[in-house]
Amino acid sequence: MQPPLTAEERLRESEERFRGAFEFAAIGMALVATDGRWLRVNRSLCRIVGYTPEELMATDFQTITHPDDLEADVGYVRQMLDGSLSHYDMQKRYFHKDGHTIWILLSVSLVRDATGRPLYFVSQIQDITEQRQLTVDLRSAQEDLQAILDNVPARITSWHADSTNHFVNQVAAAQLGIPANEAAGKHIQEILGPERYARAKPYIEAALAGERQSYEQVDALPDGSLRYNHVELVPKRPDPDGNVVGLYGLATDVTALRESYRRIRELAQRLETVREDERRSIAQVLHEGLAQDLFAMTLVLNLLRTRATDRAGVTQVCQELAEVIDKCMLHTRQIAHELRPSALAHHLPVSVALKEHARHFGEISGLRIHVAEIAPVPALDEATGLLFFRAAQEALTNVARHARATTVDIVMRADPTSIMMDITDDGIGIDDDALAKSGSLGLLGIHERVGAFGGRLVVRKNAGAGTTLSVHIPRSGV
Repeated sequence: MQPPLTAEERLRESEERFRGAFEFAAIGMALVATDGRWLRVNRSLCRIVGYTPEELMATDFQTITHPDDLEADVGYVRQMLDGSLSHYDMQKRYFHKDGHTIWILLSVSLVRDATGRPLYFVSQIQDITEQRQLTVDLRSAQEDLQAILDNVPARITSWHADSTNHFVNQVAAAQLGIPANEAAGKHIQEILGPERYARAKPYIEAALAGERQSYEQVDALPDGSLRYNHVELVPKRPDPDGNVVGLYGLATDVTALRESYRRIRELAQRLETVREDERRSIAQVLHEGLAQDLFAMTLVLNLLRTRATDRAGVTQVCQELAEVIDKCMLHTRQIAHELRPSALAHHLPVSVALKEHARHFGEISGLRIHVAEIAPVPALDEATGLLFFRAAQEALTNVARHARATTVDIVMRADPTSIMMDITDDGIGIDDDALAKSGSLGLLGIHERVGAFGGRLVVRKNAGAGTTLSVHIPRSGV
């Protein structure tokens, strides 16, 4: 059995425990003189402010305190010294050694001797810079969100699982005819009205069952016009038991968008007509102007070559120039054909134009392209023939760029109701993202033109390999 500790030993042990708790505390701790000088600091405080213990104890807390916070801090110190305050907590700023500002939570108590004379302050310092910034960011985000909700040009609503309202934004309040501060707690049927609620009810029930819903809502306005809204109903995240706790509603007025889209389609059709007229004009210039000039140059070179039979150098140069001109003529004819297929200009079947293009494109791309007409296709006017031709041009370009294919089959066919063209390659197949975005296929303009004819353009990934693009035009549109 160990002998009891002496008073001196107990004091030493107590001091060691205090030293260990002080030095290795997870928060900053300091003993501060009544005039503000640092008497003792721990390593956590040094880490917070960036100073060494020696650097801190050569100064005072006033030196590293932000001027805007110093008066309040010193005021608390005076109150503690005169006994009117036992302790205090405050948030304040320190200057880090490298110059930047840090926010801290300061807790201070005062140690007195047996006679009540103040000896030193015990300060606890926690770095709350990040926490404070998060609070500021959260408050700012909440303000931004509220501003967005109130100013976004869409009807935004939130509903509880029992179909009572949580909130409506300003646009929703205006469209639904109810002040935003009066909507909370009211049932959705009361806010939407019986007729609108009856149309929306199946979608609301499905959303409350956990399935996101999307639909178009048409409302008759007092002036007799119609307002088209695209509505999205999104289930709120489930509670810990997996239950849907409500739904969010987003209704966007697409009336103007629908009208704009109709006008854009009309403009696109006019633009495409102008483009075809320009192609036709350029093709005519190439064929009747440039091609004829090149042919005339060939005749001149042939004449020059016959007159310079005794000059081998001139004859050789003439031969080389003639070959270059022949290539230019070939390329000129091909460009003219792509701008305005001669077969269509002469009212030949579109399959003839496609075969001519397939031959040339196959030579430059390495693709084996087969064109077939498996059912008699009626005579087409030039506009319809050009539509099929342009669709094939775009499709072949996409295959050459992306599909890694070797063979392409173009099949023209007709039935009593439609004229169809299928373009099938044996490549890697279109990926799902590209399939979802038809604009990425370079076929958006063709899609619009097909729509103008009352037809449809479909792109699908084949089960085995490759992709098929299909163009269907109703006979009534031809």
